Amino acid sequence: MGRNFSQMIKQELDNLDKDPETRTSAIKALKSCINDMDSSSIPIFLTQVSETNECEHAITLYEDIARVHGSAIVPHIHYIMLTIIKTLTSNPDPFALHQACSKVVSTIARYGMDPTTPDYKKQDIMHSLCKPLSDSLLARQESLSSGAALCLKGLVELDDWRFCSGQMVNEVCQRVAAGLENLVQGDSQMGLVTALAKRNGLVVEGYARLLVRAGVRILNTGVTEEDSRKRLSAIRMVNGLITSLDYKSVMSELTFVIEEFQKFQNDQIADVKEAACEAIQTAKRILWSNVNVSLKDGLFSGHMSTPSSAVETEAQEDHDDGFTGFVHRSPINGDPRSPTHSPQRSRSYVNADNINRFTSPRKPSRSRHVSDDGCSKTQSRRFRSPPSSKLNRRSNSNYDQNSVNGSFTYKGVQFNATSAVVSSTEDILTNTSDNLQQCQKPVPESHVKSRILSTGLFVLFVAVVCYLWLRDINNEGYNLVPT
Repeated sequence: MGRNFSQMIKQELDNLDKDPETRTSAIKALKSCINDMDSSSIPIFLTQVSETNECEHAITLYEDIARVHGSAIVPHIHYIMLTIIKTLTSNPDPFALHQACSKVVSTIARYGMDPTTPDYKKQDIMHSLCKPLSDSLLARQESLSSGAALCLKGLVELDDWRFCSGQMVNEVCQRVAAGLENLVQGDSQMGLVTALAKRNGLVVEGYARLLVRAGVRILNTGVTEEDSRKRLSAIRMVNGLITSLDYKSVMSELTFVIEEFQKFQNDQIADVKEAACEAIQTAKRILWSNVNVSLKDGLFSGHMSTPSSAVETEAQEDHDDGFTGFVHRSPINGDPRSPTHSPQRSRSYVNADNINRFTSPRKPSRSRHVSDDGCSKTQSRRFRSPPSSKLNRRSNSNYDQNSVNGSFTYKGVQFNATSAVVSSTEDILTNTSDNLQQCQKPVPESHVKSRILSTGLFVLFVAVVCYLWLRDINNEGYNLVPT
């Protein structure tokens, strides 16, 4: 059966080079043989297929073998990959052949691993498929390098790519980056870079700047060669890199990418123009979104505080609720800035330096409009506190409006200054209420009584006068002489 099987396979393979009808019949016969043969006949079939001259149709038979026999094809992967590399090198029509080889490699990876296969064996299978293709990425023959890149792209897009070792992934990234840097240009290589950026972004980030520069260089080469397909592939590769990778790895190249891609916004090819505009928008969005984050973090990063001169001015004038802005912290009397970054009005803490800032609190704001100037001046003096640097200079001294020391006496009451400061604004509000009561004293009771007494005496005097006047009128009537 072995000899008859071999002769039958050879005869059907020879029919692949004939007219389309005979080729179709031969393909059906070969697929029937694949379904009927056992695992021991696989090496004979693979040998016969590798020796045929009709590579494009014969290479698809590997796909059928992998689909039918599954993991039984694994021991023969090395031989299959040698046949694929030889086919990629010798065939003059690369496009259709590249597609066929890519399908074969992907099918072997998909059906060569079943759920019961251990992970280390899956890793070995992926290594057996990737190693010959990775070595071919730097080949001088463009057909071989492009075909190997297309086969690797098919593997990267598979779910089983996760079983590929990190060392192999790094080797593929390194070789494809070197190939693009050495102007071994092809759409397949750039497609492989895009696929790797989506699946293995952390590894590709190490080559991000090199790949972006290579993509822009290929783009300019496409202009020189008038190759619209190359321009489109280069733009898509760069756009895929800046979209899939961490912005930190490509941040330094975004401005350069925008400047270069703006040249192609009016390209004659609609697809190139659309891809360039999309890439520019993506680059600008990534650039400005991360610049805004930096501005948010550093906008109020400087030391901010309110100067003491502004506090003294507000003590003498009416306070304004408007935002007056921040100024840089003074190294002598500046307060530490708030840890919360906010453009709103900063909260001033009550201490010995700025306690006079609260002479006009919000609730008793009418104290500003008291007409008694003496009361206003007294209130301003009562809320002025000595600087903290002068509190401990002298233990006892008289109160002075211009210079206040450790202790002072006001209206017979002695006040001792300590290191403690006003704990909250409630004390300020209480003192303000006391001052308002002093400024708005009622009229003394003695003055009221004197006014009532004087009014009563005046009324009594008027009554007496009226009484005497009426009595005189009545007396005149009785003293008339009779006639």
